Amino acid sequence: MRGGESAELIAAETGWPLDKVLRYAEPLLAERVYIAEQARGVEVRRSGGGATLLEAAYAAIGEDPEAGTIAWDAWRREDGKWIVAATYVDSTGSHAARWTYDHAGRNLHALDDDARTLMGARPIAVPDPEVDIAAALDLV
Repeated sequence: MRGGESAELIAAETGWPLDKVLRYAEPLLAERVYIAEQARGVEVRRSGGGATLLEAAYAAIGEDPEAGTIAWDAWRREDGKWIVAATYVDSTGSHAARWTYDHAGRNLHALDDDARTLMGARPIAVPDPEVDIAAALDLV
């Protein structure tokens, strides 16, 4: 459960009844909610104004944080690092942003362009492998 699995999946894999899995799941689900809340409160350097991740994310999609249109979750990887995820839908489609989160150091590292966008940064441009850089720059 701490690794992001659903109660239904765990019940199916273990053969336990779902109600038994849910009895043990509550503290783990609460921990995931707590970590996501803590990550949303981290100050984002790229925001330019000392905004938290929550504030920067809603500013990036042009909505008020009270709208609650971004769904947040967190889970722990096998190596012990936390992953924080934000999912939302805007005019360009559905998005899933992910960060690694160091709870002790209270810092985030974007794992994808959607995460960078929500932090107030521009996505990293990936060069087209079909373009010859020297030719594009007209270099000899």
